[in-house]
Amino acid sequence: MWLSLKSRRKYGFIDGTISKPTNQAKLEDWHCVQSILVQWIVMTIDSSIRK
Repeated sequence: MWLSLKSRRKYGFIDGTISKPTNQAKLEDWHCVQSILVQWIVMTIDSSIRK
């Protein structure tokens, strides 16, 4: 997971180096990327424990 997120420059969302912007214009993009990351992580969890 770490390698995949690092290769896409998304690991900062996990370790906190990419923080939630206060600028309203950038906030929507931040929420979009965060949602994609959550979906990626959820899909890697075994289906028997995902629920």
